[in-house]
Amino acid sequence: MRIRLFGHYMHLPVVTLALAEFLAFGLSVYAAVTLRLGTDHEAIVAENGAVWPRALIFGCSMSVCFLALGLYHPPARGHGGPGLRMVIASVVATAVLATLFYALPQVRLGRGVLLGALAISLLAAVAARVIASRVGALEGIKRRVLVYGSSAQMATFNRMRRRSDRAGYNLVGMVLSPGDTPDLLDPLNDRVYEAPEGLGALCVKLDIDELVVALQDRRQTLPIKELLQCRLAGVSVLEFITFMERETGRIQLDLLNPSWIIFGQGFRRDGVRLFTSRALDFIASGLLLVITSPIMLLTMLAIWLEDGRKGGGVFYRQARVGYEGRIFHLTKFRSMRLDAEDPPARNGRRKTTPGHPDRGVPPPAPHRRAAAAAQRDGRAHGIRRAASRAARIRR
Repeated sequence: MRIRLFGHYMHLPVVTLALAEFLAFGLSVYAAVTLRLGTDHEAIVAENGAVWPRALIFGCSMSVCFLALGLYHPPARGHGGPGLRMVIASVVATAVLATLFYALPQVRLGRGVLLGALAISLLAAVAARVIASRVGALEGIKRRVLVYGSSAQMATFNRMRRRSDRAGYNLVGMVLSPGDTPDLLDPLNDRVYEAPEGLGALCVKLDIDELVVALQDRRQTLPIKELLQCRLAGVSVLEFITFMERETGRIQLDLLNPSWIIFGQGFRRDGVRLFTSRALDFIASGLLLVITSPIMLLTMLAIWLEDGRKGGGVFYRQARVGYEGRIFHLTKFRSMRLDAEDPPARNGRRKTTPGHPDRGVPPPAPHRRAAAAAQRDGRAHGIRRAASRAARIRR
């Protein structure tokens, strides 16, 4: 089951796991304090202060680092396992906590208590995830889903074969729309049902919780009466693109239609959202400007020393198209030489020395490219001569 939180679909077991781990992280501080300093809680509080602010800071830091490392998202193919990411998240959380303890010494934790809390929290997180995986694998708590529509759209389910892809639902089967053929379906995995008595009766018979409508042309084949019967029978009816967004967190652009954008729950542009978005942009830009200001000053000095004294400026303005087609000017560091467009410079060096790193690896100079090509052609010519000589010897 998924819930909509802050405008985003979130898997309810994942939210429950995050809350359970946050509670475990906080309790691990109490356990570490007890193991390290004893069971006399009143004496510990009198000597070191209250424990709950430290437990709250530790729990928030660990939870944020777990979230940042993607431990509350479905595992992606080719990425590191959750165990490695949990260790990395703990290391990052240790660095964050060290910074907080330096800034707020009144809530700091001792080294022994901190290491003990980290060890206990990792063990608790592993245990919580093992229990969550066992409970999540139970078929009885998953929603039973039936898909109605064309085989072209239903074939998308064939790309969702991992257990994590179908963690929140159980695909019971599919019902083809009139006139459609199961050419694009997998006969070994996709079970196709017939509905001679209607979709409502079939949903009641199969104990369906959700009916997903996956039609390419709803104007001609949408069974309004049968879908209404399903709703009256207590079965939720969803569009295919809404279902895929909820389960995968992505929007299928090839299936997008204007009506979904108009009647969807997203794309809200009220004043509060616009203000908070703009405020976040200003805050993030200001912080980034402060952090990178030393590097920017050095870049300005390097450009001026090499080419700026000849009359060229340090900055370069470029027109860009912004929101609602409005033109704005983007100010950048000038990376090209003043004579970059002159004919003699087109075959030579066109960038300034500070401008070369913006491409990652600078391209080789023209004479080096010519030498490499000549060397490559010479090796190829030698191979051809050796092959010709070997052929003459065989004769």
